[in-house]
Amino acid sequence: MTRLQKSNGTPTAGWFTLGRIVLVTGALIIGANTFMSWHSIATLNELKVGGPRYGQIAAGKDFIADILPPPLFPVEAYAIANLLSDNPELLATKKPLLDDLHLQFDKRLKYWMTEAGDLRFLQGEVKQKFASAFGALGEKFWNEIDLTLLPAIERNDRAAVDAAVHRLAGQYGEFRALIDGALPDVFNNIAAAELEAVAEANWKDTIGMFIAGFVVLLISALVYAMFPMIVYPILEVTGLLARLARGDISEDEGSTGGVKGERRQRKRVAESRGDEIGQLARAAVAFKQNSLDALRLSRQQQEARQRAVEEGRRLQEEAIARERATVSDSIGRGLTRLAGKDLTYRIGNIPEAYAKLQEDFNSALD
Repeated sequence: MTRLQKSNGTPTAGWFTLGRIVLVTGALIIGANTFMSWHSIATLNELKVGGPRYGQIAAGKDFIADILPPPLFPVEAYAIANLLSDNPELLATKKPLLDDLHLQFDKRLKYWMTEAGDLRFLQGEVKQKFASAFGALGEKFWNEIDLTLLPAIERNDRAAVDAAVHRLAGQYGEFRALIDGALPDVFNNIAAAELEAVAEANWKDTIGMFIAGFVVLLISALVYAMFPMIVYPILEVTGLLARLARGDISEDEGSTGGVKGERRQRKRVAESRGDEIGQLARAAVAFKQNSLDALRLSRQQQEARQRAVEEGRRLQEEAIARERATVSDSIGRGLTRLAGKDLTYRIGNIPEAYAKLQEDFNSALD
């Protein structure tokens, strides 16, 4: 960008002054902080418990739970057992599926009881109930299938098959009763954990907004403080240097009276600082003071020369006046003697400048 220039060729600051740069920088920082705070809060609201993204994830898990049989509640295994009791010819195709369901039951039970860690909704009495009751009931249920039902189907022992299915029906009922008894506590714990998470997210939202507001206020205060701390002192120094560059070494404007002069005087504190701005200000003030001292000495010398000239002129005028008085007195006495018929009087001892007049007067009497 080309810098502007005055008619005398001096570059002007244009729009990019120090004060405007400080204001624009502060505004950009405040704007960036506001945007980042808004973006963080919006992201947190989007991802937090109860937010849109959380709702999508929870809905997906609910959908999967609705369409797939749960591994820990052996509904599918119980259904296959009843199917095999009526259709023993399907044993070869259904036995691998039962083995896989048994493996999934053991795997998920171990995960929830030992590997899942500390869970808000599964702890204390609820966890103990699942660990003991589910483990014992699951072992009895799967032993009934693996050790009694399947061998009876292979032997084609109808009475043993019916007895095993009857026992499985009772065990399935026990599963149902166990789950129905434990689920309210689990649901209550999940709801409490979700409410706690929502409350914590809202609290952090509030804290984030307060922090963002505090940062905005802090930056605004810093920008405001930069004017008396940096901008005004630099403007003071640059103003002084500009006046010195123009040859203006007049007295400080702050020394003038009135409210405006007092306000300017309060602002002129750059030379009292201990940093680089203070050093520059003191150097500029010292240069100005030296210039004032040199100007004052020059004026004193000029006044002394003027007084000497005036004194010489006065002494010259006094000397001329004395010479004229002497000539006038000499000629006056000569004329007086001449008027008295005394032709012996001669003029003498008059200034050399009037020697011709003396010679002519005396020659006239010879």
